[in-house]
Amino acid sequence: MQLKRWVYRLNTHEITVECGYTLWGWAQVRLLVDGKTLSQAQGLRFFPIRLDTLLEQASPPMPLQAVVRPDLLTVHCVLWAHGAPLPPPDRAYKGQLKTQRGAWPEPAGAASGVSSSQI
Repeated sequence: MQLKRWVYRLNTHEITVECGYTLWGWAQVRLLVDGKTLSQAQGLRFFPIRLDTLLEQASPPMPLQAVVRPDLLTVHCVLWAHGAPLPPPDRAYKGQLKTQRGAWPEPAGAASGVSSSQI
């Protein structure tokens, strides 16, 4: 599977959106905040996949929404906080996800299941 990872910095939180996908149409997406998985979904790569969650550690609690949308041979992500889109990610990676469909390696790029390069 291909892997795309976007890392955003918002106040004191590091927000990561990861998408593992195949070129023939399957995708899995997860949203992590400070290394903890808050939301995940799977579906077809040919349609946008949307993750909605609430970051309760923020004051006041912050609604987060990640939308991963398809492109010809890749995927793109837009992250929303408090109903407004965030600027482009601080870091973005692409690589290979070396796990079974539906499974994830340890959070934040554990070397055992992810090989990636910064883009």
